[in-house]
Amino acid sequence: MTIKTRGEIEAEMMKYGLAPKHNMTVVQHSLRPQSYATGSDAIATGQVKAQSRGHSDMLSHWGADLVRKGWLDAIPALSLPPQGEQAIAVVNHSRWFALCPDERCAGGEVVSPDAPVFMCLSCGNKNNLDKNGIIRLRQVAFPDDRIELEKVLLERPDPVSRNWYPTETIEDLQEENKRHLG
Repeated sequence: MTIKTRGEIEAEMMKYGLAPKHNMTVVQHSLRPQSYATGSDAIATGQVKAQSRGHSDMLSHWGADLVRKGWLDAIPALSLPPQGEQAIAVVNHSRWFALCPDERCAGGEVVSPDAPVFMCLSCGNKNNLDKNGIIRLRQVAFPDDRIELEKVLLERPDPVSRNWYPTETIEDLQEENKRHLG
């Protein structure tokens, strides 16, 4: 794997019309999921994560990562409508998150209901091609009762305990809150 310099990454981003990130830093990852929300008063989204890393939005954040990885064939997907199998949103440790629907991939990304699209930074959506062989974003399915679901989860003081999966109802979450919060 070739490590690109900041200048090389910025030059590649400019070729694709992506604004370079001026305060590029190495982000240290830990085993404990990061909270991208400002405090514990919200379920974090991909938009918030992108902005916390100096990008204007998720597409710009994904573009920078794709360039850094040398996956330039995936860049056009960022300006095309999504297609293919949907990614399903869940709440994981107070973050909207989706696993890559590609069965050959174990990746996942923080996603946003305001921009319900998915680019897997583990596989680059390389198996989600249109009829012309162009890589495409995937649509993300969010629950219709998302706002009420977030309200119930936010009753939990510890962000790590704020989890939801599509098999759970709001009533299930409320029951869990009663059992654990008293």
